[in-house]
Amino acid sequence: MIASANTPKLLDWKSNLRELPLMLRHLFWMYGIFIVVLIIIFGILAFMHAPSIAADDPIAHSICALTAIFWGLRLVIQWLVFDAKPLLTNHFRKDVLPHTHSDLRRSHNCPQP
Repeated sequence: MIASANTPKLLDWKSNLRELPLMLRHLFWMYGIFIVVLIIIFGILAFMHAPSIAADDPIAHSICALTAIFWGLRLVIQWLVFDAKPLLTNHFRKDVLPHTHSDLRRSHNCPQP
């Protein structure tokens, strides 16, 4: 949630999206808010229905599968599509994240950007 909350500031949406038509700016914000709300809902469902999940309930398995697919696709897209190098501006971002990112790409035989 902290990363999602910092995304607009980190990516400077205010100035970078200024050049886009109003409809596209609203679309970016709507998608961002939708993703945050979806993550919150996944968390709430997991806490509210923990006994059902543990009790082998088929609906709970579906919710778990949906959550796993969501996060799995999100990670694959992050590792294979996005290049975060322009945003690596502090010690953690410069020295830790790039190694983790390229180590994951190398371990999965993905092309390096």
